[in-house]
Amino acid sequence: MLFHRRFAISQVPWLTLLLLTLSARGQDAGPRSPEESRRSFRLEPGVTVSCAASEPAVASPSALAFDEFGRLFVAENRGYPVGPGSGKPPVGAILELRDRDGDGRYETRVEFAAGLTFPNGLMPWRGGWLVSCAPDLIYFKDTDGDGRADLREVWFTGFATNQSTQLRACYPTLGLDGWIYMSRGWSGGIVTSPRWPGLKPVDLGRGDFRFRPDGSAAEAIGGNGQFGLAFDEFGHRFIVSNRNPLMQAVVHPREWARNPQLPFAEITEDVSPSGYDAKVFPLSVDLTTSGFMPDLMGKPHAGSYTSACGIHWYRGNALGLERQKSWFICEPAQNLVQRQVMTPNGATFRSRSATTNSDFIDSGDSWFHPVYATTGPDGALWIADMYRKFIDHPDYLPEEPRKKLDFNSGKDLGRLWRLAQSGARLDASPALRILKRGDPKQWVDLLNHRNGWVSETARRLLIQEQLRQRETGKPNDAWTSVVEARLRRLWRTDTAPSARAAALEMLKLIGVNRATIASLGFADSSGGVREVAVRSLARAPYDPVAPASSWRSSLRSLAQDPDPGVRFQVALALGDMGESADMDLMVSMGLRDAGDRWARAAVLSGVGNHAMDFAQRLIAAAQPAREEASALFRETSQMIGLRPSIADAASLLRQLAELGVGEPREDRDAALLGLAHGLRSRGWGDEQGAPLLALAQQSGDPSLPDRLDRVAGFAESRARSSSVAPASRARALLLLAEFGLPRSRAMLESLLSPSEPAAVQLAAVRSLGRFNDRSAGEILTASKRWSAYAPDVREAALSALMGSSQRALVLVEAVERGTIPVGAVDIPRRNQLRNHRDPAVREKARKAFESAVPADRRRVFEDLKPVLQLPARPARGRAVFQRLCVQCHTHSGEGARVGPDLTGVQNQPAEALLFHIIVPEAEIYPGYQSYALETKDGRTLTGLLAAETDSSVTLRQSLGAEETVSRSNISSLQASPLSLMPQGLEQTMSREELADLIAFLKEGAALR
Repeated sequence: MLFHRRFAISQVPWLTLLLLTLSARGQDAGPRSPEESRRSFRLEPGVTVSCAASEPAVASPSALAFDEFGRLFVAENRGYPVGPGSGKPPVGAILELRDRDGDGRYETRVEFAAGLTFPNGLMPWRGGWLVSCAPDLIYFKDTDGDGRADLREVWFTGFATNQSTQLRACYPTLGLDGWIYMSRGWSGGIVTSPRWPGLKPVDLGRGDFRFRPDGSAAEAIGGNGQFGLAFDEFGHRFIVSNRNPLMQAVVHPREWARNPQLPFAEITEDVSPSGYDAKVFPLSVDLTTSGFMPDLMGKPHAGSYTSACGIHWYRGNALGLERQKSWFICEPAQNLVQRQVMTPNGATFRSRSATTNSDFIDSGDSWFHPVYATTGPDGALWIADMYRKFIDHPDYLPEEPRKKLDFNSGKDLGRLWRLAQSGARLDASPALRILKRGDPKQWVDLLNHRNGWVSETARRLLIQEQLRQRETGKPNDAWTSVVEARLRRLWRTDTAPSARAAALEMLKLIGVNRATIASLGFADSSGGVREVAVRSLARAPYDPVAPASSWRSSLRSLAQDPDPGVRFQVALALGDMGESADMDLMVSMGLRDAGDRWARAAVLSGVGNHAMDFAQRLIAAAQPAREEASALFRETSQMIGLRPSIADAASLLRQLAELGVGEPREDRDAALLGLAHGLRSRGWGDEQGAPLLALAQQSGDPSLPDRLDRVAGFAESRARSSSVAPASRARALLLLAEFGLPRSRAMLESLLSPSEPAAVQLAAVRSLGRFNDRSAGEILTASKRWSAYAPDVREAALSALMGSSQRALVLVEAVERGTIPVGAVDIPRRNQLRNHRDPAVREKARKAFESAVPADRRRVFEDLKPVLQLPARPARGRAVFQRLCVQCHTHSGEGARVGPDLTGVQNQPAEALLFHIIVPEAEIYPGYQSYALETKDGRTLTGLLAAETDSSVTLRQSLGAEETVSRSNISSLQASPLSLMPQGLEQTMSREELADLIAFLKEGAALR
């Protein structure tokens, strides 16, 4: 189970890892009775809560679910976090809870399955239960009616267990499309199927997992969820991680893979604010380990998600209409559950807290740890409370604090809470009676039930019965006819869109032809249903890709749909069809939704072999006033620059050189920049690294260099003009760099002045960084100029100097002369220079940076412990943070989002912060390893692996800048075996400054 995210330490100036937030009360605080805990809740007005089950009936509940008979089953993760101990059998279990006296309190436990290590998810299926318990997904069933599972069948195995017990595959969930989905829990693995040995192994290195319950397919999918997975009524999939409360897995990776030159690699979207911006409002007075170890801890943390998990989309009927279709997100570390409301935002969504200054549940009981939410047969919201003193893993703490904490305290406790609106009638019996009858017509009618649990259960029963009939080899045509007729009837009655969306997918599963489904779905009044129809029919995996010609025209008509979500799916569908006749339509869609990066990616991913045709039509449709379309022009041209054919790039360059000559055109300039970026990414350019001029000279068109020179001249005049907006001047400077004109250097040098806007200075620095010779480096390192740089400009200058061997040598020589202080070059860059591939740079750097990092870092840690006793002022520490850390870290909303947001580290012991500053290699999380990339055209890049596709790699560098490199231009790419957190950071500050820095990390949020 995953409640917290383990952050790694960086090799760029990253200060510390964002350790786990420990939830504790005080050293002397003990557990409360269920009633005492209930009274500690602050609830939304009009909501009531009751305890449905507690110890001794249940302990350490990590998940709960109900079968079609309304029976309650719970996954007990009693072994969390480290298991029962060496030589002892596993203690995890799946149990059925029974309410024998009908009072609403489940007092009797029956162990359905025992001997499990760390069970963390369960789903009812065909009379049994699918249970996630890495490395396995296991199917349990009671075949003899004694209440205990006698059938145990491993369906899939190989889910990784090399991470901690909370970083594991979890949450088996039935999707609207009939697939069963799982979150991989950040642990990966090579997954195989003992149940269906004919399936190919699935590598979960990049995404979550899904399979068809008939065993016909299994695959990795987009997204990288932790403990949580949920769908809305239209099949949109949402996942969670500790600092990212709600993320949408927007596309399947294959959508982007179909166009290897697509300049976009993201799969997920943060629909809810994340990191520091993900606000919560804890009620607990003492939520962190500070209450347990007051000598080491400072003020408690409160205010943003640190352990988001257990997400649930609620469509029950017992919390009031205003809470239907709300999202509920558990935050166990801060003893609360937040409700969020979601609204469409282009192709995706945006979500925000439903309340201000409070959450749905805030508890004053710090043993209350909600980890799982779901809807019950009664329409109420049910919460699994892993009630205990600590909800954490000892691996994430320094050794000394770890020894003092009792991670087993409360493992035999647990509560299930039931929440409803005051006065709600919690009676599931009418729906349960219908479900038990086994009448498929009534199951179909229940798709329209107001309680989402009822409709989802009815849908599952229909899918199970359809699958059972297929397995017999003798499908019941009469059953299929009855179900089809009843499903189609939903369009002739007053039904909810969710019912019709489920009906569309069900019609497809029972084999109804696509034209029939299209006639129902494409004309539906609900945009969500139309979206389901397009996604289901045109892009269904493992089905024929080409849609039937009888409904292609209907699909194309939806390209002008008023709903942007529908248009997004249509763009993906047209890309699957891959017809040149659709390029005008694709251009129109791209321009209409040019402000939505997902819509642009959907269009560009599908142009395939028609990319040049698309680009030409786009330029023909260009309008000078459409500045918002600049991103589409840039990405289209970048795609052309990445294509194998230089002839296509030259042809595009000719068109762009004639577009709006002598007038400001954001679309043209953006397209030229994109073309240059694509060419450079594949290692193409002249001796100065300037791809556009090189392309013009090799195009075979003798007039093209002159035409480009006119474009460059116009850019020069805009860059010089103080009457032009700084952002437009900056874009003009970046464009000039792509021409590599010698005359531009003097102008770029003149703009490196404090009197110029910061955006102009930064663009001038980055433009000089495009020149592959010493002179650019000498301009950047001029003594008077260097001392006048603002921090951002200085950081950009260092990045530019590190970008080539010649400029790196200039940097080292400037350090030797004292023009650039040694302290101005951060430790990661020093190490990179000391180990540079160019011997001249390497030898000079080793002499220039004589002070070596001490080998025994732990001894240094011990030597520096007295720093913690020094008087310290957080305000002074903030200045240290701004000097050393903001290039890569944020704190209280300030800084660059390269590494972890450090706001939450104020929960950590001061000694722990010091330890991870001094001994960064003590813990490294894979997502924060440093990568060194050498390109075939001689560039050196270092940063985080922000994204990768089969055709490109994107590194995120300091200040959040990203660089995408075509794999064809990669000479080497290596992950450092060391932490990204630099060794020797303490050498860049005095002991007093180190004390101040730690004080700021502990209390800095209070300064704002």
